[in-house]
Amino acid sequence: MLVIKGLSKSFRNGIFSSPMSAVKNVSFSINEGEAFGLMGSSGSGKSTIARLILRLINADKGKVFFRGKELLSLSKKEYAPYRKRIQIIFQQPIQALDPKQTIFNAIAEPLLVHNLVSSGRAARKKVEHLLEVTHLSHEILDRYPHQISGGQAQRVVIARALGVNPFLIVADEPTSMLDISAQAQILALLKKLQIEQGIGILLISHDVSVIRHFCSRLAVIEKGEIVCQTDSSTYLN
Repeated sequence: MLVIKGLSKSFRNGIFSSPMSAVKNVSFSINEGEAFGLMGSSGSGKSTIARLILRLINADKGKVFFRGKELLSLSKKEYAPYRKRIQIIFQQPIQALDPKQTIFNAIAEPLLVHNLVSSGRAARKKVEHLLEVTHLSHEILDRYPHQISGGQAQRVVIARALGVNPFLIVADEPTSMLDISAQAQILALLKKLQIEQGIGILLISHDVSVIRHFCSRLAVIEKGEIVCQTDSSTYLN
């Protein structure tokens, strides 16, 4: 489903500074409905790869193929139909939500933008369904992000992503800001979505135990380079 070939990205700290390589010639692939882990320490380039896949930043070189279509060379107009098929879950859910939007509006907005509902009433019905899928109470719909817990906020972000019917979810350290109980609940929810809905998941984490438990295969990144790709069950055995 997703094939990454020779992806590279450098940044400059200042106008006159030399470029610093953040991602170097990264290649890996994710099959349909697979949970694939990308593991590395802080600053290793994991999140940069996530943003490159989503075209949130531009790659210096390399290719990203999604279901056979090369995405990085597409114009904004050509890329638009693919935006809803790859969704991202960020590390800090509260920062991913507009503090001025109610939870209902946060989840409904992508449905309206992508013309996936025909009316406000249809949007309400769809949002309520998404809350049920992510095990959230309808009572939070009129609340704002600061009025819900971190675990609830991450479920809201997941609900928003699910609303546009993605084929792949990029989960960038989705549990690192949560307590132990909320971490387990979020991972269980993502695994259920992967199994029952066939959604592929790229799980980015520094935690080897999370990757081994959740993913069938993994890649290890160090200083922007992939140094190992293997089955999760055999890693460090």
